[in-house]
Amino acid sequence: MYYLLGVVVILVLIALSCRWNWWRKSEQGIAILMYHKIGFAPRGVSLKKLWVEPKKFDKQMAYLTQHKYNVITLKELFDNLLDKKRLPSKTVVITFDDGYKNNYTEALPIFKKYNLKATIFLNVAYIGGKSEWEDSSVESSQPMLNWNEILEMLEYGIDFGSHTLTHANLEYCKDQPKRLNHEINQSKKILEDKLHWPVVSFAYPYGAGTNDKKIKGVLKEAGYRIACGIKQGKVSIPVKDMFNLNRLLIRGDENIVDFAFNIKKGRTRL
Repeated sequence: MYYLLGVVVILVLIALSCRWNWWRKSEQGIAILMYHKIGFAPRGVSLKKLWVEPKKFDKQMAYLTQHKYNVITLKELFDNLLDKKRLPSKTVVITFDDGYKNNYTEALPIFKKYNLKATIFLNVAYIGGKSEWEDSSVESSQPMLNWNEILEMLEYGIDFGSHTLTHANLEYCKDQPKRLNHEINQSKKILEDKLHWPVVSFAYPYGAGTNDKKIKGVLKEAGYRIACGIKQGKVSIPVKDMFNLNRLLIRGDENIVDFAFNIKKGRTRL
């Protein structure tokens, strides 16, 4: 009987080790969290993991506050790195891709509750409209932030960056110089004209182009100073490549234990 009990315990430990990498050494560096949508996933949605329910998001922000994480925007991260300031070891940057309206209706009140800030990467052509770039077989189009909401969030302390004009896959654009330049430059120009705020940050749609010298060259020439990909992991200090920062995907199907492991260890699962 004791033998069987031992086998069960071992199997449980193996299962837990696969589900949560408690045994992995904590990864050092800056944790840049990647969100998309705060709300309840509609029926039939394939990418439910990109929807984080408001109660879960509230718990996650409470966790950051209770455990005294230093939460800053991506622009603040760049300014600190530029000035070579020493950042606290528990520094976190919260980012959102695309600029959905639920970032305003659901996330902003929670940010205000905990006095936290974030950086939102906007698909500029769809501001005030719907997410028309999304594959309807995967997700129905969702309402996007409008300019009034963006300006209100900016006044509160939310930072904004570009996610191109049309959520373009830059790998497909790199052999079309005019389109590549337009997606990168025009999105920045429109944002700065509307917000009267320097736009220094960028996020690659689909994570495409993070290792392409031509694409990075256009970003640098346009005046961007820092850019995020989607590779899982923390950002090591000193930063090797300011135009290819790792992020930690926050999944809607995970719990607060997953969230804690993600931030501490740079990943939740194996």
